[in-house]
Amino acid sequence: MYINNITNDLKIEDYTISIHPSVKLVNCEINSFGKNHTLIIDEGVSLCNVKFRFEGSGSTVHIKTNTIIQQNALLWLENNTSITIGSGSRIESVHIAALENKKVIIGDGCLFASDIEIRTSDSHFIYEKGTTNRINHPSDVIIGNKVWVCAYCKIMKGVNIEDNCVIGSSSLVNKSFKESNVIIAGVPAKIIKRDIEWSTWAKKN
Repeated sequence: MYINNITNDLKIEDYTISIHPSVKLVNCEINSFGKNHTLIIDEGVSLCNVKFRFEGSGSTVHIKTNTIIQQNALLWLENNTSITIGSGSRIESVHIAALENKKVIIGDGCLFASDIEIRTSDSHFIYEKGTTNRINHPSDVIIGNKVWVCAYCKIMKGVNIEDNCVIGSSSLVNKSFKESNVIIAGVPAKIIKRDIEWSTWAKKN
């Protein structure tokens, strides 16, 4: 099933759809190969060029109040997965892949620049040679509140980021960081500065 130009009164058989009347949708679409999915878009959300791709069954997307996705996004879900984007977040462009029964949670007040990739799985399977012992297991991705993710970052399976952090441009984040108020950067990413806070507005002296 393919639906171009999603509207606020969208209804799909075997789906749970809840889109608040105030939501602004521009060139958004659903591409589905399954059923029993849920799409919830709360009051004040604005989406431009967002693609929802559902495969299998039982997956959920929830975009909370006053979040804005400004340019492009692909939200890809397979079989009993979920993507939650918190209230008041602002995203330029992102590719989120929730795969293998795992979830992606993005907190409130986050700021994502362009070309961000987040994924709960490598999409394919790696085993120890000659065995059935898989070595690249999927895992949830959880990003806290008020996290600024700069352009071209990749956030991989199993990563947890605490509140009030900054992830530097082009970083590859492949492990969790349990400290808040830090700058994380590099390939692979590491903490490069502690005890910071960030704002979209300059402070007055």
